[in-house]
Amino acid sequence: VTLYAVWQRNTYTVKFNANKGAGTMSNEAFTYDVAKALTANAFTRTGYAYQGWATSASGSKVYSDKQTVSNLTAAANGTVNLYAVWKANTYAVKFNANGGTGTMANESVTYGTAEAVTEIMTGTTPRRISS
Repeated sequence: VTLYAVWQRNTYTVKFNANKGAGTMSNEAFTYDVAKALTANAFTRTGYAYQGWATSASGSKVYSDKQTVSNLTAAANGTVNLYAVWKANTYAVKFNANGGTGTMANESVTYGTAEAVTEIMTGTTPRRISS
């Protein structure tokens, strides 16, 4: 009598973490050696743009949104945690003399970052004051 081994592919779960964002996403089931796209990001974060998925809360982007992946872990019934990666939005601040004279250069401001110096107009000469 010859006996043959019967193999079954391991399955694992991918858990999505908002990483300071808001919203919910369901876990996703994967099978080892079967390529499958990651679920599209459903999280939001005010003032930030979603960049992709990292494998730790403070990590850099490893996977893109909806990227096709396989074999994220070989552990049977394992869990892979993916964390949303966020980048703060930047904004241009434009100054208007509002009937006065003079000009000032636009300033770039990053969301969530306190600005230590603000430019204001006084008469015809821009001057800096500390905030």
